[in-house]
Parts: sequence; C-alpha cells; structure tokens
Amino acid sequence: MQMVTQVFDVQCSFRLLRRDISDQTLVASSVVSCEVVNNGVVLACGYSVIELSEVIDEGRWEEMSMFTVMVPGTSSGDHRTGSLYPNGYQQLRLQVKTQVMPVDGVDYQLSPTEMASMRLVDDITGQNIESVFPTLDGMPEGDDQAWRVRKQHNRFELSGAGVFAAESGLDVPRPVAQDFYLHSRAEPGFSGVFYATFQDDNGKWWTSVQYEEVNSKVEINPRRLPTFDTRNYTFVPKRLDNNGTDPSVDPPPEGSPDDPFDMHFNTTDYWKLNVTNPDTQQEVKFETLKFLPYRPDSDVINTSIILWESRQAAEVMFSWTGFIFDDPAVKGDVSKVRFDEVLKDVMGDVHTLDIDVDTSVFETGKLIISLHRLRGLTYIPEGDPARDKLMGTLAAPSALVVLLIDKQGNAHKRRISFLPSGSGRRNRLMHTLYSETRPQ
Repeated sequence: MQMVTQVFDVQCSFRLLRRDISDQTLVASSVVSCEVVNNGVVLACGYSVIELSEVIDEGRWEEMSMFTVMVPGTSSGDHRTGSLYPNGYQQLRLQVKTQVMPVDGVDYQLSPTEMASMRLVDDITGQNIESVFPTLDGMPEGDDQAWRVRKQHNRFELSGAGVFAAESGLDVPRPVAQDFYLHSRAEPGFSGVFYATFQDDNGKWWTSVQYEEVNSKVEINPRRLPTFDTRNYTFVPKRLDNNGTDPSVDPPPEGSPDDPFDMHFNTTDYWKLNVTNPDTQQEVKFETLKFLPYRPDSDVINTSIILWESRQAAEVMFSWTGFIFDDPAVKGDVSKVRFDEVLKDVMGDVHTLDIDVDTSVFETGKLIISLHRLRGLTYIPEGDPARDKLMGTLAAPSALVVLLIDKQGNAHKRRISFLPSGSGRRNRLMHTLYSETRPQ
C-alpha cells in the first residue's frame, strides 16, 4: 500500500489593538488568528485574544547586613571553634546566617536559588568542601578527602551540643539560618578553617569574610580518636530457656567439670558484645553492623561458623552460631535469629533454623552472637563446600569478622571465633582485634 502525504499551508496573522481604560492606564489586546489552507481552500480557522498589561519587575535585595558562619553550642562565646572525631561519621553542626538590607522600606531575603548555592570553603586552598556521597551516612575508610559536608543530620551523635538559644518571638526581620554538617577524616592536629560563600541571582559571589570580623570563619579541630583495646569490650554469655546456669566467659582448667555444658547437650547461649569509650568510661551503643571476609586474600564472608566436638567419623556433638543486631534504620530485623545462607546445607532437617529472638535477653545497641549446641548431627569431613566455608580447615579455621560503628561514629573491627584449643572449645566464643590489611 502506498502512503500519500498532503502538505497544508498554515497562515497566521497578528493584530495589536489598544484601548484606553482611563487617562493613566493603557491595555493592549493581541488577536492571533490562524487558518489551515489547502489549494486555496480554508479547511479550518481559529483565533485567540491575548490581553497584555505592563509588567513591573520584582524588587530584590542589593546589600547584605549579616553574613556569618558559626559553631552552635560551643563553650567559646564567639562560636568560632569546634571539634569532632575524625572518623568520617560523627558530624559537627555549622550554621550560616544571612540577612539583607531593606530596599525602599521593603524587607527581602535570599532567594531559594541563592540559598541552594551556599557552600563551605577551605580557607587555605580556596576550594569548596565536597559533599558526602548521597547514598552514604559519612566518609568511609580510605576516603580521599580530609573534609566533607552534608546538609542533613545523619544517624550518629553530633559532636557537642549543636544548639542555639531560641530566637526572639518579636515580629521583626530575622536572619535566615542554614545548617551544614561537617565530617572529617583529617589527622588530629591538622585543623581546618572554613568560611561560607554563595552566588546571587545576578551571578555575583558573596563570602562571609567580606562582612564580618568575628564570625566570618570557623576553625575546626579533629580530636584524637579513642584507642579501644580488649579491656574496653565485654563479651559475656547468657544461657536461654533456664537450661542450666550462665556459663563462665573462660573455660575451667583442663579436666575440671564444666557443668553448664557437661550436664546439658542441647543449649543456646547469647554472647553479647558491647564497648565502653576509654576516654569517657561510658558505654557506647553500636549503630551499624557489617560482616567482612575473614581472610585478606578472599572475598568470602561468613555470618555463621560451625564446629564438632572432634573430627571423628562418628562424632555427633555439634555447635553453630547465628547473630542478632538491631539496625535502627531497618524495620523488623530482630524478630528471628539470622544465619549464614549455606548453614541449611549442613544442618539438613536435623534442626530448624527458623528460631525466634528471645526478646527478654536481647538488647539494642549490642551485637549478639547466638551459640547453639546439639547432639545428633554426624561429622562432615572436608570437601563439602558448605562445611568448608563455615568451618575452614584445621590449619585455617573459619571465623566471623565484623565491622561495627558505634553511635559516636567510631569503628570497631573484631574477629569472633571458637576457642583455639581444648576439649570443650566449641562451647565458648572469643573475640580479638581484626587488623589484617587486604591486598589492593
């Protein structure tokens, strides 16, 4: 079938009509008419009347009366200095205040576009401070920047009080405040000095150093990070279901009775890991949890580990772990104990992995590793993929490696495993610092 294309002429005309409404007002009306013509025949036509009036340009500000940058809630009266942990996640709130001068008795303020262009600038380099990546809560380890900024408060505790006294309730023009949240990975002792800048709607850049002497800049000092060692952590078991008394953290001397385990073959213990800040001697809750590979030359991540009492073919005394952690940003993550996805290939139908969390023992802000024991799962020799992943080898046993970030933004890398030796080593857990460097 052949397609036929017709071309039509569109003819438009424009007429401007003026009519006086009064001696001082002139209103112009425009008439636009259009016709669709084919071979001299008008196929369609129409018109529109547009009424025009004189437009007065919107007024705008011309000069500023205030442009400051401050650190709210600091002990210094001038709010010029502040400090934070340079761990990449703790924030320090900075506040920029602007106010413009009235024009012909009319009060103005910065436009939304002008406010959106507000930036913090490094006083030494003159470079704008880059933003935290939108998908992140802060600056991860290895970030190539010493400072970054965010316009929203993240989930971690702010450094310092971070508040100002309430503004006056009087109906008078007030400065407009904008909050910025500073992050750092700078070395302690390398302070940063920052000022504020923005671009007005005419393209001109304004800076806080142009107008103020006292609050034109802020100086921020990275604090020394806390040094956490084993003494700052507790890792204590709690026996569930009244199935014997709580085990001791350390095993008894070799050959001595160990009643919580000798008298009970099927048990569950919650091992709770928490930490105390060595500088304040106050307990700090964990905010986030991430599992890491337990070997630096591998990307394999375990969230469970397993161990039999011995490596004998007839061995049936078995232990395995799960974990419980309440991430405040995740709903419903503490209803069930969670296990490594390959654990089911080891367990089969010997024991269910659909296990409810005992909420009477669970505590938010702590990492709980659940240690389960049973009698009845026959030993699986090396060569089974699921078994090898969760147990490893005699020379290189598997472990859990966790990266926990506490409420103050400080990171904790811990290695959790069964005891290295002893007849009852599957009955207890231990933790150590994880500091292995992964190859680049």
